[in-house]
Amino acid sequence: MTTGGAIVVFITFFGCMGALRENVCFLKTYNYILGFIFFGEMALIILIFVFYYVPESRDKLGIFPEKSLSEAIVKYGVEDDDDMVNLIDNIQKTLQCCGMDNTDDGYRGWAKNIYYNCSESNNSPEACSVPHSCCKIKPGEEINILCGRKVMQYDENGNIMDGPYISRINKEGCVKSLGTWIQTNAMVLGGILLGILLPQMFVMCMSRSLRDQIKIQKSKWNRPKRYH
Repeated sequence: MTTGGAIVVFITFFGCMGALRENVCFLKTYNYILGFIFFGEMALIILIFVFYYVPESRDKLGIFPEKSLSEAIVKYGVEDDDDMVNLIDNIQKTLQCCGMDNTDDGYRGWAKNIYYNCSESNNSPEACSVPHSCCKIKPGEEINILCGRKVMQYDENGNIMDGPYISRINKEGCVKSLGTWIQTNAMVLGGILLGILLPQMFVMCMSRSLRDQIKIQKSKWNRPKRYH
């Protein structure tokens, strides 16, 4: 929020000072920044509505960083990176998902992690488990950090299958959950963005109009006087 507030103050500084001091350069900078943001929002609106009407386009465009997130699963707890661990945990809690795959059983992606995989050579206490951020938590219920234990197991062919405590966790992969959420809320998000764009367009037109008026007035000041 602090970063967002600082960006807003930085942008509005050019608009306020440009209008107050009648500075054409500041107003032009303000207009360009608003224009850049405006076209970015337009692109976002187009993507949202494309996702809503053409759900399969998500896979074709490949804009979801599934590969990078899957690599983060492999490094989870292995590398000393608390920021990455917190990011993955927050994603899984917020979207109520598990793993970063685009599948209904995304939790199986945790088998790629050396601590959570189900191999016989893995002597870790977390073997065949997932992090507690995958667990289903009811409102007001205390978090049990061991709730993700033994949710995976291997079948006779060596394939990963549901373990005895699978009902404790969210099974869907986070990339799929995110895509589902966008598709479900596409109309609402598009409406909100359109509501933001309309006053933004008005402000852009007003700043452009003020800039042109200042230029016209200054041109009158610089006009040579005629002597009779």
